[in-house]
Amino acid sequence: MRHVVLASHHRFAQGLLDTLEFLGAKCDFHVVCAYVDERPLEPQVAAVFEQFGPDDEVLVLTDILAGSVNQKFIPYVGRNVFVVAGVNVVLAMELCHTINTGWSTLL
Repeated sequence: MRHVVLASHHRFAQGLLDTLEFLGAKCDFHVVCAYVDERPLEPQVAAVFEQFGPDDEVLVLTDILAGSVNQKFIPYVGRNVFVVAGVNVVLAMELCHTINTGWSTLL
């Protein structure tokens, strides 16, 4: 299976998903909002990856290159896990569209 994770400082990732839904996109993205409470980020990231199988492909979209959120996902990068920084509405919307129409050539 293929998965997309939106991850950001504060609530940007959730706001991005909300914006996509407002624009009519129907995406099953996983969301990680860091530093909105006292919970450490590492267990949040680990909990997201516990949902995926070893052969699943995961695309993680983060807000800031080399930012603390981005850095927590880097240890998971591998054959099937990719991290892209600088996510924006246009990129996320295109991924939504591509996923819903078949994204066999994306990864």
